[in-house]
Amino acid sequence: MKASKSAVDLIISFEGLRLDAYRDPGPGTPTIGYGTTVYPNGTKVKVGDGISANEASEFLAFDVDKFAAGVSAHVAGRTLTQNQFDALVSLAYNIGLGAFAGSTLLKKLKGGDTAGAGAQILVWNKAVVHGVKQVVPGLKRRREAERALFLKKSAPPATTAATLIGPSAQPGAAAGATHAPGAVAVPGKNYLLLTRTAGTDKGLTLLQLTYVKDGRSKAHILVYSGTSRHQVFRKGANSQMGSLEPLPEGRWFVHDIRWKDGRDNYTGTFFNPGIGPVTIPLDFKGPGATARAAIEMHIDANRASNPGTAGCVGVRSVADFTTLVTWLRDTDPRGLFVDYGLGSCPNP
Repeated sequence: MKASKSAVDLIISFEGLRLDAYRDPGPGTPTIGYGTTVYPNGTKVKVGDGISANEASEFLAFDVDKFAAGVSAHVAGRTLTQNQFDALVSLAYNIGLGAFAGSTLLKKLKGGDTAGAGAQILVWNKAVVHGVKQVVPGLKRRREAERALFLKKSAPPATTAATLIGPSAQPGAAAGATHAPGAVAVPGKNYLLLTRTAGTDKGLTLLQLTYVKDGRSKAHILVYSGTSRHQVFRKGANSQMGSLEPLPEGRWFVHDIRWKDGRDNYTGTFFNPGIGPVTIPLDFKGPGATARAAIEMHIDANRASNPGTAGCVGVRSVADFTTLVTWLRDTDPRGLFVDYGLGSCPNP
């Protein structure tokens, strides 16, 4: 199983964001970002390290995937709801996969005692503080939140008109209308194309994001991807998680727009400090596979102070993002073709 947004939100709410490394008040482990102790490349965090909010977000995505994979392996053979799984991922993220693997909670879960497993979440509310093992208020609150999520019924996934990017999300569409890519009968092909330009912006290579409608280029905006120190363009198979480089060349699937505080709200709550109030997730579809994950298209919320992204497509202004949304609502293009001239981008 994969962790959902509920797991990520729960982890963020208790871990908080620290851009300078600090020692965890319990075991004293150097920690940074949203609770990261080991970088994706295997290097341990050390006191004195500093990262950007974008880097923290990519490290979080890597860590959540890692812990989700670990929990999945340990609960193999058991059927869990999404909420139960998300609660266990948050728990494992905090106590470690080793502790989770040896826990009474896991034994009860494997034995079919789901209620007993849920109750065991509350046991993990202690830490050694000043040499004494004691209940820590923050851990107590986190365990209670995780158990509440574990016990919460998981609703089936639903797509509403407020979150769709396709024609069924247009004003007047029926609320709750389902969405299917290619639902509009338009001759030719509709897609997005991302290519390099010779221009730069604050040390970042400017990329041209073009809207192709009915096989013809209709409009474009300039965007960027990656951090200024990591402007290396690679094919999917050669692009590593945590590299902070631009998203790799290839074909990507464009998912529905996600609004934090409702459709067309560009001034609402941010998903996190590096991502604004709206984002569009992307999935790599080839050729082959890539280690990159958590790639999205979003407004670069830190553009004024710390421009760049951890690999996402960074849109430089609300006006440009509004233009992008207009394209998506026009013909619902679901393909993003990233072509850096490396020879691996398939034909649309």
